[in-house]
Amino acid sequence: MSASLSSEDLALLRELRANARLSNRELAARCGLSHPSVASHLKRLEEQGVIKGYSVVLDDASLGLGVEGILRVRVAPAAQGAFLGEMRAHAAVVECARVSGHFTHVLWVRLPALADLAALAQDLGGRYGEVESEVVYGHEIRGRVPLPPGL
Repeated sequence: MSASLSSEDLALLRELRANARLSNRELAARCGLSHPSVASHLKRLEEQGVIKGYSVVLDDASLGLGVEGILRVRVAPAAQGAFLGEMRAHAAVVECARVSGHFTHVLWVRLPALADLAALAQDLGGRYGEVESEVVYGHEIRGRVPLPPGL
């Protein structure tokens, strides 16, 4: 069920999507609302689960993680639990999605070097099944938070 969002809610979400570090006072000024009104809207949006949290974006290369890869893995049904447990604990796994089609999962990983990506793909393939890997050269659009159409 989707939440009912007012025009004020949507204005706040657009601003937070661009910069989640804005203070309530800055949000109020940008959206034409009072500071208490902003606090009330944000509290309600958080309680409704529309806003699930606030995050920081790190520079992967500065952390020594210069290679981004995508791994498509076909995992047998009997191995799903072990696979997901391992992926949750694996430091290189940024995201893991269950998907339809030939492969059962898609992983987004960040690693120091291409050799690390190759080793991870080979290891997963040897233990869980078929794996395809791709290297991400760059992002055309990155980290966009979707809003309802037309906003």
